[in-house]
Amino acid sequence: MEFLAEYESHRRLAQKRKLLLSLEPRHRPRGPRPTPQPYGVNSTGAEQLVADWLRYLRHTRVQVTIRTNDGGIDVMTSTHCCQVKNYDVTKVSVNEVRELFGVACSLKMKPLLFTSTSLTQAAEEFCALNAIAVIRFDAVLGELMAVNWDGDAFLRSCEFFHADSNLSNFDVPF
Repeated sequence: MEFLAEYESHRRLAQKRKLLLSLEPRHRPRGPRPTPQPYGVNSTGAEQLVADWLRYLRHTRVQVTIRTNDGGIDVMTSTHCCQVKNYDVTKVSVNEVRELFGVACSLKMKPLLFTSTSLTQAAEEFCALNAIAVIRFDAVLGELMAVNWDGDAFLRSCEFFHADSNLSNFDVPF
């Protein structure tokens, strides 16, 4: 009888915790959600848009780098160095990804690639082998989508998945 009472007490406590957790928002943005850009963005605008997304995803010390002598790095955070590729049709090449990886290693930071298109097969393989998170951004729709498993892990680590996020579209045919 005592066992059943203790069990019931633990069950009620677990229900209260579950209710409290459901009421507490998982994501407290550091700024407003970046708005869709109906006419698209140029390369500088893409870098600024990615910086805004990173702020919204709770990253700290986010800054867009100066265009010269940045080693291919477009946006820096306290933990990541990011490269932003805003192409119309061109795929991101393996050489561009290697450049990002090399700079990230030398800075002892995590590499993060944002692209408006896709990657070549060789670039996808290099990212998979070296745990480089790849995120596709759509400036017109105002959405982010993980391109690979590391990109999915990055977005999930931001504790950003909730009903209105438009970020849970991850579907990679591996």
